[in-house]
Amino acid sequence: MFVEVAGFGALMSQIDPEEAMTFLNEVFYKFDGLLNNVDVYKVETIKESYLVASGVPRRNQNRHVYEVCGLAVSMMTAYLKTFAMRYNGSTTLRAGIHSGAAAAGVVGLKAPRYCLFGDTINTASRMMSTGEDGKIHISHNVADQLKNHSKFLIEPRGFIEVKGKGILQTYWLIFLPKTSAK
Repeated sequence: MFVEVAGFGALMSQIDPEEAMTFLNEVFYKFDGLLNNVDVYKVETIKESYLVASGVPRRNQNRHVYEVCGLAVSMMTAYLKTFAMRYNGSTTLRAGIHSGAAAAGVVGLKAPRYCLFGDTINTASRMMSTGEDGKIHISHNVADQLKNHSKFLIEPRGFIEVKGKGILQTYWLIFLPKTSAK
């Protein structure tokens, strides 16, 4: 899954760099805390994007999709609750999830990093980039695995053009923000 703080680039031109870094650090620190409750591995952050995977470095049978989708919902909910109204609501999250094979390993000598490679990673990135702000965009592979899981509600988005992939049927993973009862 790739999660991006949508609107962060535009926000950077309105606030000083230290404030931008502090804001992004607070968001990612919150996300890091959510990882304690799920079997998901944080791969890296790339600018305002956060990359996670499940089933690596330890395999977890077929739970990877449920783990990542549950985390996506938790991230969206936490962002709405904690950060969404900062800066007059100029930022939100956009997430993309895909499931499939990937290669993983440590790369580099000077600053070695655990990296993931393969079309699955590219497709997850494309799900994020072709998604919409405030939504969790999932591939057909993910939707198929969620169909019989009552915890998740999916809605067809339809067929869309995805760079490098052609026309794909995609879906939205629906999350209902929790509101306080009055």
